[in-house]
Amino acid sequence: MSIGADLADARRRAGLTVTQVSQRTCIRETLINGIERDDYAACGGDFYTRGHIRAIAKVVGAGCGVIAAQAIIAEIGLDMTVFGTPGPLVSWARRCPQTHQSRTKTTTGKAGKGTPCLNAVLGEIAASAGRTDTFPGERYRRLARRRGKRKAVTAAARSVLVIIFHLLASPQARFHDLGPDCYDNRISTERKIANHVRQLQALGLTVTLTPAQDAA
Repeated sequence: MSIGADLADARRRAGLTVTQVSQRTCIRETLINGIERDDYAACGGDFYTRGHIRAIAKVVGAGCGVIAAQAIIAEIGLDMTVFGTPGPLVSWARRCPQTHQSRTKTTTGKAGKGTPCLNAVLGEIAASAGRTDTFPGERYRRLARRRGKRKAVTAAARSVLVIIFHLLASPQARFHDLGPDCYDNRISTERKIANHVRQLQALGLTVTLTPAQDAA
């Protein structure tokens, strides 16, 4: 599927018309129709073409489609042996916050600036994933509730980058989503209880746990 066809398909799935996309992006309808046909002659050059495509993709929620994939590959390349493991790639992209330790106190610092183009694309993918019923989407929503949207985007973008590394490192690999219920199914009962007790205590409540059979 071409870039234009990918954008047109994402627009239809989002339930938007060309007129609505034009109003939200301030791009003329004739240009949008041309881009969806992969005709970029009226865009005014590569610089403006890339800007139009990115603006349209953001409005229609194209996610990690052809455009985002091309942008990521242009930044990190196809040869993952340069990095060896996902860790160096994540560190190079500045998607792992620093950890500062002083004696027994540990604090987290900023992730860093990294490559602006790569970070912008990863951020868009992470934000788009947050609106889906997938494992990255659930990870984003869980962290956004507790730590804020900025840290949630960083964490979700890191997860996406790790997935991309494994897909590029092994051509035989195929992505299998763990599902939005992964946390509920894999987290132990004791940990769930501890999390709920901590949340109730944060509200100023005193919690007393009684097994169901004893309570009956």
